[in-house]
Amino acid sequence: MLPLHQLDWDDLKYFCALAQQGSLTAAAEMLMVNPSTVSRRIVALEAVLGVSLFHRLASGYQLTDLGQQVLTYVEPMAGQLRSMQQVLHQANQQMQGVITLTAPDNFAYGFLPQHVAECQRRYPQLVIKLIASNSDYDFAQQEVDLAVRSTPAPPEDVVGYPLFDLPWGAYAAPAYLESYGEPSTWTQLKDHKVIGATSELRHLPAFAWLAQQSQLTPVAQCNDLMAMSALAVQGMGVALLPDDQSKPELKRLFTFEPGRTSHIWLLVHTQLRSCRRFKVFKDFLLAALAADPMLKPYLSQAYLERSARQDNRVSQ
Repeated sequence: MLPLHQLDWDDLKYFCALAQQGSLTAAAEMLMVNPSTVSRRIVALEAVLGVSLFHRLASGYQLTDLGQQVLTYVEPMAGQLRSMQQVLHQANQQMQGVITLTAPDNFAYGFLPQHVAECQRRYPQLVIKLIASNSDYDFAQQEVDLAVRSTPAPPEDVVGYPLFDLPWGAYAAPAYLESYGEPSTWTQLKDHKVIGATSELRHLPAFAWLAQQSQLTPVAQCNDLMAMSALAVQGMGVALLPDDQSKPELKRLFTFEPGRTSHIWLLVHTQLRSCRRFKVFKDFLLAALAADPMLKPYLSQAYLERSARQDNRVSQ
């Protein structure tokens, strides 16, 4: 038996092209590769099959008898592959199917629902799964398709679109401040009750800093920023929060420099960029967020510049 398990099925594409065109140059132009690539792939295919598929003539490449027999099997396979590609292409161009989007709880609750609902009204055959979570889902395992995440830079296997730059502040309720006084800098937090983080939030710079302060023992810990702000509203202590968590019931005391600035991105798996429903949903979401009046104070400069370029292209 021939070692077909070693066969690179992509080599059959080169075999069919060379059989059809009769020369390396013409086959390479057809496949949009270099002639040396075609030659190398044909040599590799012949090595696996253990036969010569072509006569190398001065006038070009001519199929051997065995090559002609192989072609009778390969051509129907190539036709089936082309048919499958067409089916997949048509499926990818349809505005139907499931899209899984994850975002932190506060963003999923406070900003996304109206935009997700509007997109679904426009495209009723879309099913949008909105997962409110800070967990790191695996794009490679297709656990999610898009994610709103805080990261200094997008991972290599995704395409990132910058959304927001969020400073962090220290927040407290008036009732707490009346009882314990008002800190004016982050160095004064050692004299105050502080609400800390647990679980997946502890990697954020603000809470990594807090964990290193031996003189600070959190009065409470939460795995959710909304829960932290809710405890602060009840006067439990000072909460370290990104500025999108501000509430009328809380006073912003100062910019919390150890929290740094959170760079918020919309992340999309690279393999989904050619699929129409993901592209349309991504573009819709970016445009909707740019126009959301509640978010305008937080939009990053990169986001504003990109939106301006898109507006200019539309107007032209």
